Amino acid sequence: MRILQICLSLFSLVFSREIKKESFIKINQDIPDYEYKTAPNPSFQFYAEPKVIEDGEDVNIFWENVKNTDKKDFIGMWCGKQSKSKDFLDHVRIDNSTDSGVTIFPGLTNMRCDYNFGYYSVVNKTPTLLSVTKVFNNAGNSIPMYPRLAVTGKRGEMRIMWTSLFSDSPQVKYKKNNREILVNGTTYGTYTADMMCGPPANITSQTTFRDPGFQQEVLLQYLSPGKYLYSFGNDIYGWSNEYNFIIPEEKQGKYHIIAYGDLGIDGGDAAQGTIDRITSEYNRPDFLLHFGDISYARGIGWKWEKFFRMITPVSAYIPYMASI
Repeated sequence: MRILQICLSLFSLVFSREIKKESFIKINQDIPDYEYKTAPNPSFQFYAEPKVIEDGEDVNIFWENVKNTDKKDFIGMWCGKQSKSKDFLDHVRIDNSTDSGVTIFPGLTNMRCDYNFGYYSVVNKTPTLLSVTKVFNNAGNSIPMYPRLAVTGKRGEMRIMWTSLFSDSPQVKYKKNNREILVNGTTYGTYTADMMCGPPANITSQTTFRDPGFQQEVLLQYLSPGKYLYSFGNDIYGWSNEYNFIIPEEKQGKYHIIAYGDLGIDGGDAAQGTIDRITSEYNRPDFLLHFGDISYARGIGWKWEKFFRMITPVSAYIPYMASI
């Protein structure tokens, strides 16, 4: 059990490290830095399908009857407040050979905000915003999400952590053998851009520093061996989906664990493939050890959100422990 005591539960600490000035504005740097003017076009159609999405779902953006398309026309995407007119989470150039078309924005993460898509027509080198369409999260923006389990080093305890839009009234409902218990928890904090060590992490924008929400937790104690169902949230803002964990029988020095390091969200399908293999090919281990280099966000805030979503099929069901 000693290894359990030296592990740190995921994201309970904020790590400080020197951050290189990378191309964190890469997706925006080729957009002309001109004044943006709103000029509605009555014949122009611009819409999204679906309008309401599940966490991680793709969105198709359609445009029709664009007059005088230019190869520099683009669709910009943002979620929540923009810091300036060309502050985009992503953007896609359109095919200017036709006045109508569709483009896909894949795998949108619920970041506690509505997604906005704008069509920008470039005429005489000036981008003009023609129309905006919104996409909403089916679960809503206030539903708490992204659970992480952690053991504490004491038998019969389980710590449940999650991310919430609001700081008040964190609770967990858990049950075993149909007996439900409600436990009050704590909000152990959030962080702001001025708390970061340097750029790009301390620059507020769609791609760099984003509101991370509040990290909340409940410690369950005196749990006997067996399977428990749980959900988290409250009656004010809503409850999460129902998940489960197992308190194992006492063992004599042998534990079934999975360990890995250097798990980010980039590099093709390698990271997602790792999570998929854990959920499909292995019996439920006693815990998972992630020994360093988590998410590779390097100051890019939306990558933390995507990382949380990616690991949820594991971290919601077995203790996800991180070490340094």
